Amino acid sequence: MSVIDEPTEEQYNYLVDKYVGVTELTKEDIKLGARQYLLNKRAQLSGTDLEEEIRMNPFDEKEMFYSSSIGCLFNSFKLNEQLDYLTYAGKLTERGNLVWENGDEFYKEIIHPNGEKEIKISKLIWVVNDNGVFEKAIGWMPKEANNVYMHNGNFYPNGNYSMRVACDPFKFDKTKDKRKSDCATYGYQMPDPLNENDPFNDMFTIRYFGRPPTTDIQYENVLKLSWFCGCQVLIERNIGAEPKKYFVSKKCFGFLMYLPNEVEFGIYTDGTGNVVQAGCGHTAAYIEQHVSKVYWPELLGVDAGWLGFEVDNTQKYDHAMCGHFIFIAGKQKSYRKIENTNRDIQSILPLYKTA
Repeated sequence: MSVIDEPTEEQYNYLVDKYVGVTELTKEDIKLGARQYLLNKRAQLSGTDLEEEIRMNPFDEKEMFYSSSIGCLFNSFKLNEQLDYLTYAGKLTERGNLVWENGDEFYKEIIHPNGEKEIKISKLIWVVNDNGVFEKAIGWMPKEANNVYMHNGNFYPNGNYSMRVACDPFKFDKTKDKRKSDCATYGYQMPDPLNENDPFNDMFTIRYFGRPPTTDIQYENVLKLSWFCGCQVLIERNIGAEPKKYFVSKKCFGFLMYLPNEVEFGIYTDGTGNVVQAGCGHTAAYIEQHVSKVYWPELLGVDAGWLGFEVDNTQKYDHAMCGHFIFIAGKQKSYRKIENTNRDIQSILPLYKTA
């Protein structure tokens, strides 16, 4: 018999006689109706207090379970809200494969009629496929797609300023709960102060995750994602030198990110917890500001994402850890956009031909 909206005169008189002076309710509270009264109450709360209030006085079945993650390190109210939004938002992402243009892997050698050889860097093309191993936000394409160059026989990305890519690779072992870990790799578009209205700024835009039969297939897909985005990748190196060996074998060691003051590639999560704590701090700030831009439930959720994250059991949370690495890469590694300073000689000394 809840009076949800503004009460009628009869309801108002009855409620005033029954509750005013006996409970904390005032005449002004009763005029509001139950919904607006509770909304006003929620507006004064935050964090766990807000979650508990919603659970005690839910508006629908969805809100009854908002407090299931009390104890979450992050704002579980916002995470749950985004998860709920994704259930009815429609299709926000598409699956696909990254395919080498004309089948030329990495490069194509062209021999000109005069015998000169030219190396043409290959491009990866996005091909929509419902069973594809990659997934990206619909409408997004990398600003520096396939921006790769060759130097001394090795390949290097040239669009590092625009993206961050991070990878939490799988190992041939199991987590503490006997679950096999997966490879989680995400690409994140950095904010662009010159194009602040770009809807994909500060956003996870592309990902690869899964557990292929071999680790080489894993690294092949990680390299493809980085090549497509035109940027380096920060890889967890707890598993040893295996990622580096693969990238070196493909003449792509230039795609491996080295953090400042590090003598080895990638990021190492040691027993001190410093990396995890740093990642958690950056993640908490991101959730408060930009969680509405996260389109993947696995990154948000309980099983492997932020909602269930445990600092003493990080192996279980492939997606959450990859997100942490993304933010660390964004904060600790900076790049500037390489401007083309080459000028056409004719703009300085025009060439004039006789008639």
